[in-house]
Amino acid sequence: MSGTAVRYGVKDSFNSVENVRGGAAYLLDLFGQDLRLALAGGGGGRTP
Repeated sequence: MSGTAVRYGVKDSFNSVENVRGGAAYLLDLFGQDLRLALAGGGGGRTP
């Protein structure tokens, strides 16, 4: 398990609830707790 996953409380990366909660917490930290930016950053991946 990566240090980042452990930091955000993810014990089982295949558990979708833990994975999403950990990812959301990471994005909030990354964007200074600004929900608008965290949501935009989370959707900033590749599109078809």
